[in-house]
Amino acid sequence: MNLIEQNGVDIRQFSSHHNRATDELWYKRAVEQHMSQPESFVYSVPHDVAHQNDTLITASHALFLYKNERKAPVAVVGFQFLQSALFNRFMNITSYKVYIPNNIYSDNL
Repeated sequence: MNLIEQNGVDIRQFSSHHNRATDELWYKRAVEQHMSQPESFVYSVPHDVAHQNDTLITASHALFLYKNERKAPVAVVGFQFLQSALFNRFMNITSYKVYIPNNIYSDNL
């Protein structure tokens, strides 16, 4: 097996496309967000795609090295997923019947 190719996918694709990742907006935003909320993720959604189901959302999180009360960013990790997957997950979580005392069920909560 070629180390460059795994399961028919060129594993250099991301690094080739993002060879200056520290200049990318998703990288900078994750590092900035870490300064105010270290445990948070940044979700980046393109503005010019309207309501397309194939829109890719990027979630990113900065990793910092702490030493002698100093810290420095060492990496940003994350993943990309389809907007439609987020929508479906949201609808599954928020669209179930909720029990209310007195044996009343509601679809509108």
